[in-house]
Amino acid sequence: MNRASQRVLTILLVWTCCSTSMHSQLTSEKKSNEANECCIESANFNRLWLTMDSLENTQTGKLSILYIGGSHVQAGWIGHYMREALMQWNPRSTWDKGLMLPYRLAQTNTPTHFRTEMSGQWNGASCAQSTWPDWQPKLDAGTGIEARTSSKRSSIQHVSYLPDSSKFTSNSFDVWTNATRSELQLQTTQNDSACRYSQMSNGWRISCAEVSDTFRLSFEANQNREVPLSYGGTYAHSMELTSSIVLNEWGHNGLHIEELAALVDLRSFTQIITRMQPDLILLGVGLNDAINEHGFNIARFAVNYERCLDALEKAAPDAAVLMMSNTNVHNTSKHTRQNSMMIQEFLRSKALVSNSAYFDLASATGGAENTTSWMEDGWFKSDGIHFTPEGYQEIAALIFSALQDAREKSRIQSKPDRE
Repeated sequence: MNRASQRVLTILLVWTCCSTSMHSQLTSEKKSNEANECCIESANFNRLWLTMDSLENTQTGKLSILYIGGSHVQAGWIGHYMREALMQWNPRSTWDKGLMLPYRLAQTNTPTHFRTEMSGQWNGASCAQSTWPDWQPKLDAGTGIEARTSSKRSSIQHVSYLPDSSKFTSNSFDVWTNATRSELQLQTTQNDSACRYSQMSNGWRISCAEVSDTFRLSFEANQNREVPLSYGGTYAHSMELTSSIVLNEWGHNGLHIEELAALVDLRSFTQIITRMQPDLILLGVGLNDAINEHGFNIARFAVNYERCLDALEKAAPDAAVLMMSNTNVHNTSKHTRQNSMMIQEFLRSKALVSNSAYFDLASATGGAENTTSWMEDGWFKSDGIHFTPEGYQEIAALIFSALQDAREKSRIQSKPDRE
């Protein structure tokens, strides 16, 4: 039994609306209890399981996962360990680079699976943390982050870093920028002259004849440019591959649900979700709202959350959506605990009347009373909110195991029909 399994108290998955109950029990050296798990056939999750079956058995198909959240997502460690788990599950698959946002250019922390090298002077802002007065995502990239430079010449190189950069290749790049064609140049390890530039409303789509595991964007501002060059990120993937996996991390430190809800109003929000074609969306937004002791309003939170769900469903109607409760906070205030409980109940009830599923991450990690053990094990940082890499590894294992367990139960339940 691995460390994550030893610490698990409960994994609760709620699928759409259910008519039957099942009981599962996972034990911990600290505590053991039992919780109901409601399951029913879900077309979107069945599609997800079939995609995973195809990759596992025939090595055909594309698995796209999108993880949306706050600082836990931007830190990158959950995604990092989920990539490791997926590589162990299917070691022969190649990988798309996927979403790469200009975190370092905006002077904030970058997720672990890629690093950014740059030249020129850059600064930036995000939808959750902006030092620019009255800034809004004017670039209309739908990403909630923007970097700008006034340097005459500048460059950006997003390099896949871990677990294995040689597995991450691309030959199609959506680049969100206000640069004109004469100001932008893509450089890869292949023949750059064979790349084709197609203008989008918010940047450029660059298609190349061959895949490459490295690319660099070079900018040279025109002499008559009156506003700084801006850059909102790149979505890179491979058009040719018949078998691939991509895990996109879309997170901003301090993100609240209202800030995510504001992004869904952008025209390009739908465009970027459609571009990703997610099979699974992990939605982990709510902790920053719960910590807001005096400004939290569950009714307002619910309205904004439902707006986000509606937008995701319209942009990706076939995606399986897994809503996750807040992680526990060590030595938290009574208000934060109460707010998180209200969010937890809202998500659970929402799962019963929607096409989404719910994962009780707070209970899975042992509940509020188990945070002392996590702190003693070195899984919490000193702030009691964020986790160490080892702590994030435990969380990633819980999420991945819950999905695999649900997939296996679906296979067992449908087996008599196939026979």
